[in-house]
Amino acid sequence: MTLDPREFPRHILLVEDNDDDVMLAQRALAERGATQVTAVTRAAQALDYLYRRGEYADRAEDDPALVVLDLSLPDGSGLDVLRQLQNDPRMRHIPVVVLTVSEKDADRSESYAAGASVFLQKPVQYQDFVATMRAIGRFWRDLQFGEEEGS
Repeated sequence: MTLDPREFPRHILLVEDNDDDVMLAQRALAERGATQVTAVTRAAQALDYLYRRGEYADRAEDDPALVVLDLSLPDGSGLDVLRQLQNDPRMRHIPVVVLTVSEKDADRSESYAAGASVFLQKPVQYQDFVATMRAIGRFWRDLQFGEEEGS
């Protein structure tokens, strides 16, 4: 089945350090129509990928259309990645969906203050994860068509 790229982003950068969550996300995103999900496990890797540094210096792909970002990473906070992207005029156009286990209002507030487009709590069950990916799809559709047309 071929989906309109405006219905779901084709290239997604997934910044997640839990292998099980990476597997669930990749499967759910592929089912929604993402054709390329690049997964990295550390904040530094995410920035290297986006800025084409280090092991990603020669990557040929375009920048991702969307970043799905966990807040808790082994080498730092996803908030630091988010802030860096939002402070860079070349990167701030990339929407960032924060997907985290955190239930803290402070994390939600800080994420939005740092420039997150969406803050979603990470579900545990696969069907809930698929529903969360649908929410990301709705967010993407609204970005592409505008909220009135995407509803």
